[in-house]
Amino acid sequence: MKAIFELCFGDVSSIIFNVIIIFAGVVIILRLASRKKELEAGLNQIRKTFELKHRKYTIDSEGLPTISSDSGYIDEEDVLAQKRRFEEQCAGVDTLVQLIPVFPSLGILGTVVGLMMQISAEGIDGMTGAIATALSSTLFALIMTIILKAYTALKVSRIINETEIEFADNDRYHQEFIELRKQHTKA
Repeated sequence: MKAIFELCFGDVSSIIFNVIIIFAGVVIILRLASRKKELEAGLNQIRKTFELKHRKYTIDSEGLPTISSDSGYIDEEDVLAQKRRFEEQCAGVDTLVQLIPVFPSLGILGTVVGLMMQISAEGIDGMTGAIATALSSTLFALIMTIILKAYTALKVSRIINETEIEFADNDRYHQEFIELRKQHTKA
């Protein structure tokens, strides 16, 4: 166990790089979790709005298709405002996702520092510590990258995709309604 600890946290520079990597990863994952909650709340609001508004078509007294909902037709400005909020939330997620490639760069930086220490190391003991610094920072950076990428793909991107599907379904629903009204108007 002590050997593993020394390999991962061998010397001061190794500890510094690993702490920076872990801290930055935790900050990003917490921010992504916050954005995920915002996206979930928005998706629930969108589903609620569309569910209340989307009802079966009926024929009104003039023979035109109409939506048989007490709440009536969805206001286009409301949908546009929801889309705008969604796009702003996606932009925030995208900013965080763009930071993920920084982690391998931090790992490479730790590798370079470790190798530079190896050049100036005295004896075999100094070389072992320098190599441990190089490898441990790369290891931590790769692990953090994998965790962040997996979280983004499995949690955040799923909600973004579901929201985009809801908007597409709403657009399709209203396009069908418009086409149906045009057909009945011509007849």
